[in-house]
Amino acid sequence: MLKYLPYVLLTALATMFIYGWGLIKMQRQTRDLLSMLYSKCERKVRKQLQKKGKMTLKEIEGLIKGTQVSFFYSKQRLGVTDEKTFAKSMLSHMKENGMLTENYEKGKRTYSLAEKTK
Repeated sequence: MLKYLPYVLLTALATMFIYGWGLIKMQRQTRDLLSMLYSKCERKVRKQLQKKGKMTLKEIEGLIKGTQVSFFYSKQRLGVTDEKTFAKSMLSHMKENGMLTENYEKGKRTYSLAEKTK
């Protein structure tokens, strides 16, 4: 009877560890999805800016409209539904990190890649 006690304890510890890991993963899922969404949209914008050189806010909004991300192990998805608000937030984040420069030409605001990211 006592020879089975270590096996029962190891099974309980493994179960506790896996349950705890899953719980933490579930709590961080929304934050990780939001981070993935920002990253995916930033990649799209950088790629398009490398091709075009300059883009307006309207063009960027059209580019990121409908973008979605998800984890392969989950049904939960996160996507851009309000592209105006998301684009402004993403562009300010990109400017703070030095990825973009904001220019004013003929009364229009345009965005281009910063020199160090080209």
